This record gives sequence, structure tokens and C-alpha cells, in this order.
Amino acid sequence: MACNYGTVGNAQMAMDDSCKAPADSGTTLLVGQDQSASTRKTTMAILMAGLILMATFAAFMGQGERNVGSHDESQEVPGAPTSLGRAVATQLSSDVTFTIDGSDTKTTLESTMFGTNVPYYLGNITDTPAILMETAGVQYLRFPGGSSANFVIWNDDYSNYSYFSDKEASVEKGMSTDEFITLCKKMGAQPIVEINAAVAFVYGAESAAELATSWYAYFKKEGLPVTWWEFGNENYGHWEKPYGDYTVNGTVYGEAFSTVYDALEEEADGDTFYLGIVMYTSNSSSGAVIADWNLDIVNTDATMKENAFLIIHNYFSEESSAVAVVDYSTFTSTVSQAWTIKSYLVDLVKSYQPSSPWLTNGKKVFMTEYNMIEAPAKHGGCGALNKYMNAAWHSQLLTKIIGEDVYAGLFAFGWENGDMTCEYTNWGASSTFGTVSEDDYTPYPVFYTYALYNSTLVLGSDVVSASSSDSHVTVLGTVDGSTIRIIATNLLSSAVSLTVNISGVTGFESGTDVSVETNTILPYSTSDENGFNSSQLSWNGHHSSDGDAGPYIPTTGLADYSPDTTTATMEGSIISLSDLPGYGIVGIVLTAQ
Repeated sequence: MACNYGTVGNAQMAMDDSCKAPADSGTTLLVGQDQSASTRKTTMAILMAGLILMATFAAFMGQGERNVGSHDESQEVPGAPTSLGRAVATQLSSDVTFTIDGSDTKTTLESTMFGTNVPYYLGNITDTPAILMETAGVQYLRFPGGSSANFVIWNDDYSNYSYFSDKEASVEKGMSTDEFITLCKKMGAQPIVEINAAVAFVYGAESAAELATSWYAYFKKEGLPVTWWEFGNENYGHWEKPYGDYTVNGTVYGEAFSTVYDALEEEADGDTFYLGIVMYTSNSSSGAVIADWNLDIVNTDATMKENAFLIIHNYFSEESSAVAVVDYSTFTSTVSQAWTIKSYLVDLVKSYQPSSPWLTNGKKVFMTEYNMIEAPAKHGGCGALNKYMNAAWHSQLLTKIIGEDVYAGLFAFGWENGDMTCEYTNWGASSTFGTVSEDDYTPYPVFYTYALYNSTLVLGSDVVSASSSDSHVTVLGTVDGSTIRIIATNLLSSAVSLTVNISGVTGFESGTDVSVETNTILPYSTSDENGFNSSQLSWNGHHSSDGDAGPYIPTTGLADYSPDTTTATMEGSIISLSDLPGYGIVGIVLTAQ
């Protein structure tokens, strides 16, 4: 049977159900047409007995559950909700061991890993409660795009840049540079700013450099100096200005990048700055991507600049048919694209600019826009964005990228965004790329993933070697002093018993008492047996009573929903912990006493 595949970046993914076993494939395998009649009878008898046993077991397990009904935020939900009980009961628990080696440091946990996008079209959002971004751990804000970076003239001088005047009225209604500065200061966040690269294609590289350096000086004058800059936004795309009106290719872009870089270096006068090069995720020249974009750039001296870094965007999956979530593999397989893209970019620069400082300065790649799923013209399966599966997917992505030191910066898209209608509705009829609601700042499920990482991890700590005995239960580990911090994501529907094998961490010796603190996210659903399809979740057993994604208090965030605490004792190098619940995303803090 032929499979229908679609390509995203360098990865191929099955885009429909044509390659999946039918729901009764297990039965077909046991009683296929090539079996004898006696064998079929015996097999069917065994199968029926097994089904009866499983049903009995499920019923027995169900007796211990209680109907959570319409709890309010003060009530706790022990483990998975009742609606998930049947799915949990059919999957037996297993033992999982995490191995943490504190002597093997991969990288340092940097603040650039926790950024978000605040495009100009959000308008003045300086009334955003600071507690929101504080709870989500937002460290960086990207402005003024998306694509708007290629038409915003920061000082509103559209008389000198009249090509962009069709956007002047829209830009005037949006977030200004002053409002962005106010927002950053209020949130305690650092800026990353996109320079209008389209100016270089229309008016020349010197004009782009003049506009960029005046912006640099303005931020510094207003008390918010900008260290991280990007030169444009997705300029490889036919959808970006000024494609179709002026010559746009990687050569012109690369040469203009160097001109702007040199001008910023002079303006910075010894202060450290970085300028990002817009790259595509593969060598594809098909569709709406400009041919040889990446190749033409690396044949200029853009990557030879001392503080140049690479910029990519990735919306990891574009659903071209209606797909129902069966298990974690339906939506987590795309995460592997992260390392594939990084490897491709490293090989590309090595091949054409082997002496590039980028290769010896950490190979910095920032993914300044990303989310679980693409939004094509009719927005495919966009409903996934507001499901628990998106929270789980983000945890998987962060675990891989931080744990394996893949990228140096991550900026989810976005903080807020408007609603969109989905063509395929089995993941929901509408959705948004926002982390919080554009209307009233109500958090969506993915907000809680970032809140969990923020409440568990500490910036500046060592990201260390961490592995799991089961690939379905992933682990990220960091160490600071005599504290180990773990993010565990259980993609299975059943709980697993957890032990942690620890080496190379001060204070963790046999007989040592260890304090254990855990924060737990679980799906909370009253209508769907598959936890990943849930639109609601619980945080430490608490959930929203009014249909919101999860519990939240506007004045205190999640602070009132206290973590669970206990004490465990090291036995040799092993510590045994409580079970990880099915579908659970758990933050664990271990401190040697």
C-alpha cells in the first residue's frame, strides 16, 4: 500500500491515515486468511478470553475512580480524570529509570531559550499583567514582526520610504517602538529587534544601514540597549516585501547584511551586538521559496562576520488532511526536525565558508518563530494549537533542543494572536497561535508548559547528560550546586514507576535524604478518552471551573497551587520517586539535604 507523504523542512511525514494499521489490525494479524480453521478457533478463543480479562480489570480499576464532575479551582483531581480512566486501564504500568550524569555538562541554560513574539499589530499591550509573562518565564520579546518587519519604518518616515506607504496607516495603529520599550521594561524582558531588510532591496544597503543604526541609537538613548538583532524576516519567501517588485535573492541579501553589520559595529562602538542572517530550513527551491537562497548567502561574506548568527523559522507540521490523534506518535515525530535542520546548516557553512567565525563561536542558531503546526491558506488542522497535545509537543521540543544543545535561542509564535478557522475540524473548528487570549489574556494549554519549565528550572544552571530507559518518557536534566532539576514528559496513557540513577552531583550519595518537589500538568477532559485531545488541563490537581484551559489567578498566577513535597532517601546511586502519571508533564526538583 502506497503512503501519502508531505515534506516539511528536511523531514517526511505521513500526512494521512493510509500508512497506519486499521483499528482492528491486531485481530487481523491473529486470524489472517492463511491460518487453518482450528488455529483460527484457538486464536479467537484466546483473544476473547483476553478481552474479557481486560474488561474485568478495567471495571475493577474503575471502582477506585470518582467522578470529578464540574470541580471548581480549589478542588483537586488525583491522577488522570475519569474520562481518561478507560484508556489508562488498558495500558499496563512499566518501570522507567532516568540517568543523570552531573559530570557531563552539555550547555548552560540561557535566557534566550525563553522568548516570544509581540508583533506590531497587537497594538499597545502595555496593560498586559506582568504576572502573566513572569509566570510563563518570558525572557525575550521579539518585535516588530513576523512579516511586518519588512514594511515597518520605525521612525514613521514614510515620505523617504514611500514604497512602504501602503502600510503606514496600519503601522500607526500598531505597537510603536516607544510602546515596545515600555512593555519590555514592565515585563523585565530583553528585546530582539528585526531590521527592515526590504529597505535594502528597494533603496539600497546604505539606506537600510542608516535606518538600522538610527534605531540602534534610539533604543540605547531610551535606556533599553539591544544586543540581538535580525536582518529581516523570511526574506526567502515570495510572500515577503518586496518580492515581485524588486530583485530579491540571497546574494543581494548577503551583501546588504554585511553593509548593515559594519554600520552597526561602528555605531555600537565596542558594545557587543549580534545580527541574525535569515536562512531557510533546507536547500529547497520549490514553491514560494526563492531558488538557492541559502547557497547564495554563504557565497557572500555574511557568515564571516564575527557576531553573525543564523535565523530559522519552523511550523513543524502542515496537515493536508483530517488527522485524529491516536497516540503521541501522531504529533511528536516532527520534533526530530530540529536537529536535522541544525546539521544541514552546519554542513552548508562548513562546505562554503570553512573559516567562518560562526563555526567556532558556538554555531548559534535562533528559531525565532515556531509552533506545533503550520497554518496554510485554509489553516489545516490548526485546532491542535489549543489542545493538550500542543502543551506536550512543546515540552518534547524544549527537552530535545535544550538537552541536546541544538539551538541557542527559541521564540515561540506568539504571545497573542487572532483566531483562525480550521479547515479540518477533528482537532477543533478554530484556534490561535497565541500563548494567551488576545481578548482577555486567558492562558491557553501551551502557557502551562512554559510555566512548568519556569517554575522548575533556573537560568544559568548546567544542562547535563540525562537519558531515559524508555523513549516514550523523556527527560531534561539541569544541575545547580546540590540541586537537580528535571522535566519529565510521559507520552504514555498509563503511569510509570520512576527511579533516578544519579552520578557526578555534589551531595547525592548513598543514604542521603533528598527533598522532592513536584509540579504536575495533566489533561483534564470530560468528553474525550484521549488525553492529548483535551482542551483543558490541571495544574497540581487544580483546574478551571469555567472552561478555561487551566487554573489561573490574575493577581498571583499559579503561586497558590502549591507543588507536592516529600522526602526520599538515596539507595546507592538510586532514588525512587512517585509514579509519573499517564500523559503527565512533571517538573521535579531534587535537593540533597
